[in-house]
Amino acid sequence: GVHLGLRKALTTSHKMDENIPDQTMLDIHARLINMAIQHNSPLPRWTKVTELFLEKDKGKPNIDRLRTIRLFENDWNLLTKIIMPRRLMQQAEKLQTINDELGGGRSGRYATTLTLKKELHWTSIRLNHINAADIDTDLSACFDNMIENVTNLACRSHGMPKAYANIHHTTTKSTRYHMCTAYGVSKKFNKHAEKTP
Repeated sequence: GVHLGLRKALTTSHKMDENIPDQTMLDIHARLINMAIQHNSPLPRWTKVTELFLEKDKGKPNIDRLRTIRLFENDWNLLTKIIMPRRLMQQAEKLQTINDELGGGRSGRYATTLTLKKELHWTSIRLNHINAADIDTDLSACFDNMIENVTNLACRSHGMPKAYANIHHTTTKSTRYHMCTAYGVSKKFNKHAEKTP
């Protein structure tokens, strides 16, 4: 596949030919992505994912202590990690469907603000001699265990366009996961099961 950095390089102002505008390649690429979304037909390269497994504990390749790195095609990654989340967050902010305590990915919100808010909260509790408990939950593999249909429905309730939910579902359903080892990328692959996505 092509690295996402190549797509960013296309936006530079260096002209190779005076007759071709800087944005030509980006425009063509954007049209391809938009046609795939409009017709709910993922590009074939979006459905092939290469998986790498790294040891969490060096020298101890325990099957339950491997970190999975999935290499997606760059334009699919661009669509699912940058374009749609930004649009979805803007729409959710506009519809006011996000809880005020949530700060991640929101404009005008910073991690330091949330930390300060928590510190002030605990200082107030301590000064007022109030009994309190705090639960911080670190969910292991939480993104790996998300059910795609339920996630799409939740995103739709926050304003995600139906066309994007459809392309996301179609692509996820048809994705083939190939394992990469020192011997190369496997020809065999895993897929999501129909009954247990």
